[in-house]
Amino acid sequence: MGTLPSRPKNRWRRGVSFLAILFIAAAGFGISGSDETALRSFDAAVPRWQINPEFRTVARQYCEMGSAAVRTRPCGLPTGGTIMALRSIPLLPKRFAVNPTSQLHYQNFGRGPLVAYLHLCSEQSVPDVVSVIEKAGRTPKAEAGLRVVLDSFQMDFPVAHDAGALQSVASLLRETDASRSFVVRANVGDLLRAQITSLAQELHLDPDPLKMTADQQQAILDHLDNYVRSHDPELWRTKQVSDFAGGVWAQVFGPPYLTILAPFLWVHDICRFALLAILVYVAWRMMREIKRLRATIEMDRQNLKPVERSA
Repeated sequence: MGTLPSRPKNRWRRGVSFLAILFIAAAGFGISGSDETALRSFDAAVPRWQINPEFRTVARQYCEMGSAAVRTRPCGLPTGGTIMALRSIPLLPKRFAVNPTSQLHYQNFGRGPLVAYLHLCSEQSVPDVVSVIEKAGRTPKAEAGLRVVLDSFQMDFPVAHDAGALQSVASLLRETDASRSFVVRANVGDLLRAQITSLAQELHLDPDPLKMTADQQQAILDHLDNYVRSHDPELWRTKQVSDFAGGVWAQVFGPPYLTILAPFLWVHDICRFALLAILVYVAWRMMREIKRLRATIEMDRQNLKPVERSA
């Protein structure tokens, strides 16, 4: 005679199945449509930045898309905090591990694109880059001279050196008239705040970026470059150097984020289809069980008919 499975074992299996389905549901559907769009936009942009980058454009996109991505909350968890937790795992390679500025970086990127941009400006060594740009501006604009500018960035990951990257250097030298000495030779983040205040007043916005909504910050960022160029040309020249350096930063440090983001999006897609498959399977099992019960009931009715007649 066979033995029935023990109840504790059945409960354990049901518990594991429930937790698995709960995880699949959270991973597959625990993210809003707007958050998913933000994450996929960043995921798609990073590979583009590796080929023929226009570094100043990359810096702008990094602030806008990076800020939007950090503000997402997949499964209710803040993306910035999740990345910090993952990068705090012991024994990670130094280039992936958190550093003293990581927390502030994610906090500011989570506050909106303009705050993210100002923070990115603060992370660049503009005085050093200005000196390199001035030297390149006073030498023939041959390919070797353009490569020197890119070679001056000592980063943990490779800096693009393809035709587009070289053209980005040449464009920077030309537009800033780099053969002429730079008057402003400091990081521009704090210097831009007066310009932001004036521009915000013209747009009837609160002058404090921290009190602006993300859309209001985006409006300021959309007008900022032209505004600075018309009101303080020398600051604008140095801002271009800062933006160029920020774009190199973004091109270099964008790919490591995909080691987290790409698997998440892959799991998200798999779980979304897996949950639908589970629901279809459960519906099929329920329909089959209903049919079995109906057949059993009908059989019982057939068996009861002779008894009723004899009575």
